[in-house]
Amino acid sequence: MLFQLMCVLALVAVGTMLLAVGAFGSGLICLVGGAIWFWRLYCASDRDT
Repeated sequence: MLFQLMCVLALVAVGTMLLAVGAFGSGLICLVGGAIWFWRLYCASDRDT
C-alpha cells in the first residue's frame, strides 16, 4: 500500500507541474486520476480495519 501511495503522490505532483506550465488538459487528467486512485485506496484501507 505504501508503494501505491507513493505512486499517487507522484501522479499528483506531475499533474500539478503540468498545470503550472499551462498543460491544463493533461494536468487535470493526472489530478483527477490521482484523486480517484487515492479514494479507492482510502476505501480499501477502511474496509480492512
